[in-house]
Amino acid sequence: MAKKAMLAGLDMAEHVIAHDELSSTISETILEAWTLEIEAWEQDPTQPNPFEEKIEGIVTWSLIITHHLRSPCRAFAGGHSSRTCRGRGS
Repeated sequence: MAKKAMLAGLDMAEHVIAHDELSSTISETILEAWTLEIEAWEQDPTQPNPFEEKIEGIVTWSLIITHHLRSPCRAFAGGHSSRTCRGRGS
């Protein structure tokens, strides 16, 4: 058990060093803004997720799936008639 604790301490030290090295390459302003975004999201998950990419104009599978799940029309083309998407009275 003592050996595991010592190894965990060494691993933590390596992670702290890696974190400090990475943090030193990022401007303080960006780092503070990122920290605030994470803290806001942790307090209120309805806030924007800071771990999701924020690239506009690019369609991703995540965007497609999210749009599909929120769409009132959930029928896929494979064998399903597009009529199911035209409304209740169609």
